[in-house]
Amino acid sequence: MASLSFYAPKAPRTKGSVPRTMNTDHRERDHRDRARWRRIAGLAFAVAGVSLAAPTPAYAQTGAAQPAPSGAFETPDGQLRFVLDRSGPAALIRFEGDPEVYVLRPDPIGAGGQQIYRTADGSVQLRVTRWGEITVFVRNDRMGAAASFADQAPPLRPASIPAPRFRTELAETQEMVVRRVGRSVSFDAPPQVAASDTGLILDAARRAVDGIAAAPQAPIRRVTIRTGPAPDVAVESDALIITVAPHLGYAGRPSSQQIQAAIQDRP
Repeated sequence: MASLSFYAPKAPRTKGSVPRTMNTDHRERDHRDRARWRRIAGLAFAVAGVSLAAPTPAYAQTGAAQPAPSGAFETPDGQLRFVLDRSGPAALIRFEGDPEVYVLRPDPIGAGGQQIYRTADGSVQLRVTRWGEITVFVRNDRMGAAASFADQAPPLRPASIPAPRFRTELAETQEMVVRRVGRSVSFDAPPQVAASDTGLILDAARRAVDGIAAAPQAPIRRVTIRTGPAPDVAVESDALIITVAPHLGYAGRPSSQQIQAAIQDRP
């Protein structure tokens, strides 16, 4: 029996139509171009200090880009520069010209992936968008100023200081109090201090000087620094008692603001 075959005529090509193979080639080329631009955009974010890979769980929940762990930032006019370190459990910031490292407390991530960081007294210090754009707030400036990534920076960590130098610098801290408040204040530190803890203890002593200088009328005559599981500050009679937790880094000591508040709120 002869087989039957059916003829299906091709649709006529109209003016301006493109063969199917050409359409396929264009789609593949467009797909390759889009992929190439996505790679370029990813590199641009990396250069700007924003990592798009391996977001932290909090940022992953909102689809936000994970901020750079540590970097140097500056405002467009160059008048304000700071190092921001988010490589540890607590965000840390240090402004150029200010020796204190401030611990920032994050609010829950808001709508659109925005993150607010506050100082020890609850003031807003930074606002970070989901794209890594930073606004910095200083001196009760409610408007804030945009800050852009300037360079890589090492994480903010207390230095390890050899024992002889540690005792010398602690004695110099006592002299610093005399110059700033006009009276002598003794400083006591643990007799045996691990080299890894000396930097934080010395920094706590200097923050104590700042706190005492901010409340010069308070009758503080002694500063005792000890180690413990968590940072703390208390006033007992004429003594300022500071507890540091070296395993927490700079987050393991009270800030100068917290020390000042403790002195001013003493019974």
